[in-house]
Amino acid sequence: MIECSSFLEGRGRPLLVRQDVVSALHIVAGEDDLGYRNLWLNVNHAQLSGIDIPRPHGLHQLFLPLEPWHVADIIIGPHHEEPVARTNALVLPAVNIDVVAASPGEFVVRLLSGDEPEFIRHFLVRHKTRAIDHVVVGRGYYLRSCADLLRPARGRTQHYRQRQSSYFSAHSTTPSKTRRTGRASTFLSETIKAGPSRQPADRRCFTHLIRHTRSRIFNALAILGRGMALFGAGVRRICAVAAASTAAEMTRQVRGALRSARTVELRLDWLKSDTERSRFLRWLRKYRPSSVTFLATCRREESGGKFTGDIGCQVYWLTQARDAGCQWCDIEMETFRELPEGFLRAFPAPRRILLSIHDFERTPKLPREIVVARHGQVDAVKIAAQAKTIADSVRLLKVARHSRNFVAVPMGDVGLPARLLALREGSALAYAPVAEATAPGQVSLDEMLKLYRAHLFNRATRVYGVIGDPIGHSLSPLLHNTGFAARRINAVYLPFLVHRLGDFLKAIPEFGIRGFSVTIPHKQSILRHLDECEPLAAEIGAVNTVVVRRDGSLYGCNTDYAGVLRALQKKLRIRGSRVLIFGAGGSARAAAFALARAGAQVFICARREVAAKELARAVGGEAVPRRALRKETFDAILHATPVGMHPYEAISPLSAGELQCRIVMDLIYRPKRTKLLEIAAQKGMATVSGVEMFLAQGFAQWEVWIGKHAPEAAMRRAVLSALRWRP
Repeated sequence: MIECSSFLEGRGRPLLVRQDVVSALHIVAGEDDLGYRNLWLNVNHAQLSGIDIPRPHGLHQLFLPLEPWHVADIIIGPHHEEPVARTNALVLPAVNIDVVAASPGEFVVRLLSGDEPEFIRHFLVRHKTRAIDHVVVGRGYYLRSCADLLRPARGRTQHYRQRQSSYFSAHSTTPSKTRRTGRASTFLSETIKAGPSRQPADRRCFTHLIRHTRSRIFNALAILGRGMALFGAGVRRICAVAAASTAAEMTRQVRGALRSARTVELRLDWLKSDTERSRFLRWLRKYRPSSVTFLATCRREESGGKFTGDIGCQVYWLTQARDAGCQWCDIEMETFRELPEGFLRAFPAPRRILLSIHDFERTPKLPREIVVARHGQVDAVKIAAQAKTIADSVRLLKVARHSRNFVAVPMGDVGLPARLLALREGSALAYAPVAEATAPGQVSLDEMLKLYRAHLFNRATRVYGVIGDPIGHSLSPLLHNTGFAARRINAVYLPFLVHRLGDFLKAIPEFGIRGFSVTIPHKQSILRHLDECEPLAAEIGAVNTVVVRRDGSLYGCNTDYAGVLRALQKKLRIRGSRVLIFGAGGSARAAAFALARAGAQVFICARREVAAKELARAVGGEAVPRRALRKETFDAILHATPVGMHPYEAISPLSAGELQCRIVMDLIYRPKRTKLLEIAAQKGMATVSGVEMFLAQGFAQWEVWIGKHAPEAAMRRAVLSALRWRP
């Protein structure tokens, strides 16, 4: 019997509790009307007494109705010796409790024999409440070194043994040197009364542990809401997505994912039949790899998935996934709304719930932050929305920055950079398919870990990128990220699909960009947005490299200039040579100025004759109409338009009859051997791929941003290897 024992509730005054009146704390309701939903919604009822309920609510569930966010359930068996309670919150025992096991995620407790099993003997609330007497059981992850902390505490145990008073003041024995930090620590400074304890000394040391190490424990608990606390840090925040139509293929994907990932989403809805789902879950139940977090997803068709069954079947497969070892389940908002409130918590589904909200059309209006209640109906929220503009991506990043227990997933090619940078802003996960993409704009698991090194992101990670439209063909991310990895620099280079240049420039502070490359079609339009420009770049009239200074100002320069010379001079004596440049865009202007200054006689041919004449006049060259190409001869022809670029590799900008020269150079580097170069080779002409120019200008860019010599060998090897396997 606990006479006048008390404990503190987070925001209110101390609440006296007697075992003979605990049942009266339930709301005024009929004995048959004490369901989970009713209790959850009405725990703040003004009348907390006035009804005599002869037994606890339910046969196996006990509730302490303080505040809605404090309510949780605990499974008990009054006379059982085996472990009977598992929880991630703190357990407040009113009678004898013995700790029998601990795991990285939870403590397991058992109830010893009691005189009156019908009495309520366990209370489960959040961490802002103090134990009545002597035992506080916390999350094993933060208390796994509990034994080490207890060793110095045991020397002071005699002091507590000598106290035979019926009341114990938690604050009176707190050493003056102990500094109370964190909001939660204020709840430990109140006086808490309880009867004399007859527990062994080691067990009583928990009181000492909580009082004298509360800063360490509660500061650790305070970061639970951040993304890394949900699934772990580093590579655990990269969620490999296994999605296949057969159990055999799904098994192969899971095995492949576990070679590099420790968090795996299992798309059960992709499996083509219930037979395949059963077969795969049987394998998973036997396999059960240790230290791996599995997230089960069985998304219905109306929510963007492939599962054709109803909600009952969907929940059934989630329960089977739990039995197979899945710790998390993904429930879409459409399903969540149709389920009774509290149903998932009561149903034997995976104990942790990720509520997912998908919008495949647009990015909806979003709040500044999303707060997930500690003991709410879900443990985390995911928002996956189509990012049509840079502004859409920025909105999702802002929510991730200010929210707790949140996953931000910008979808689409425009949202690809934000999908990765969300990790830096606090998003709990970044999804990466093992094989086939399950959503637009996804980055493969191999690229996520090896190319972008997303698992190493932190607030100090520097961001660089390339802007253009199109941008999917670019090998610049491979080139520069290889350099960062070789020099062990905490930086990442991302592809930004930019339709409107102004939108991107406004988002630079939000992305934290330090510099970026500029490609088609923004090389010339970027000039009017620069605060300062290199004189040569200003003369050329095109910029391909921008540095973002600490004060936010933009400095532009051009490295295409050096790249053209470095690539062409290996096969041509430039001074005195007749060189035709086909095109009048940013790259063509850089090539024209470079060759003219190197002593070549420059000729310009372009689709628009006005542009060709303007460029020819700027470099002191001559404009040539296209109809004259079959008659004129040159030492070299340099192609500088996007015609023939991936994915239009089958097109050549010039016919075989128009190639009257010894050397043909194509500035396009992907594919490495364009249709134009194939025609030139067939005519016996020497060819120069755009890879050499691409590498040369990339090395110069890297050195402009980093201020160090680029690791050229590693960067060249990575690009050539990619072109060999990805023509």
